[in-house]
Amino acid sequence: MPNMTSARDNLGPLVTPFTYPSTCTSAFLDCSTCSDAWQAQTCSDNGTQDDSDCWPPPINGNLLTSVPIFGGGFYSPGISCPVGYVSACSATGGGHTSYSFQYDLLEAETAIGCCPSGYTCGYISVATGKYNKVQTCLSMISTGQFSAIQCHGSTTILTQQTIPATVAVSVTATTSYVTAYVIVQTMTIKAPLFQIIHKSTDLPKSTSTIITTPTSQPGTSLATGAKAGSTSTLITTPTSQSGNSLSTGAKAGIGVGAAAGGLVLIGAAIFMLFWRHKMAQRPFRLIAGGSHELAIDASKAELPPGHAILEAGAPKVYLPLAELG
Repeated sequence: MPNMTSARDNLGPLVTPFTYPSTCTSAFLDCSTCSDAWQAQTCSDNGTQDDSDCWPPPINGNLLTSVPIFGGGFYSPGISCPVGYVSACSATGGGHTSYSFQYDLLEAETAIGCCPSGYTCGYISVATGKYNKVQTCLSMISTGQFSAIQCHGSTTILTQQTIPATVAVSVTATTSYVTAYVIVQTMTIKAPLFQIIHKSTDLPKSTSTIITTPTSQPGTSLATGAKAGSTSTLITTPTSQSGNSLSTGAKAGIGVGAAAGGLVLIGAAIFMLFWRHKMAQRPFRLIAGGSHELAIDASKAELPPGHAILEAGAPKVYLPLAELG
């Protein structure tokens, strides 16, 4: 990987989402035979140039105010890529690296290279005394069509490009012009690479809540290393627990059983009310001994022959009649 470390130009923090403008996603093509196209451009009287509105606005200094931007600088602390971009490469200060960033890292720093989805972190060579290589995002097209903008002064013209392409050009041969052909085999589209840097202390704090309880309770989760009798317990409340939830069939069965039980209780209550009402309507009469008895229809409740009732006070005893003779 090339060593292209530049001065540490910190553009400021990038902790709130920045949306990469849709107008910045167009590919600008400088010429019909060019094999490179660029995002984040605008047309000017001098042709295409970097559009600084496509970069997250800097907080520090007067950076990103001149074009070409040549990498621009880095954002620190930066904890998330702009909307429309994803993490494409990373490195840690003094440790792991998948890409050699233009802006070097200090110990305990982590850098993320943010690119459009499908792009990779790469480099471009530039003809300037300050830089010889700058970081950028790359995507190569080897076949197919894509839309591209060409500038005529400050006017934009939308074109359709096909890859591979054979382009006719006029060249000078001694005293006349002749037609030659240039074959464009591939097209490399380049987009700004946003380098964001953060430390572990810049990341959002954990949202776990510590709840004090006397002892470990069923359904609670002890933090790693905590003892069962500890009074400091981490209570976790997941939104759903498959091990403790009833199936749909079980819930339906409970509902049907509860409804049936309710109907039985209602029926029993109605029966008791009806029975008490019926008993209250039956007449009573006072008989010898001062006790109360139900008045019974004698025609339906006659004693067997040879029996009589002795009414000498309760209780009453049925005795057989003495036979004559």
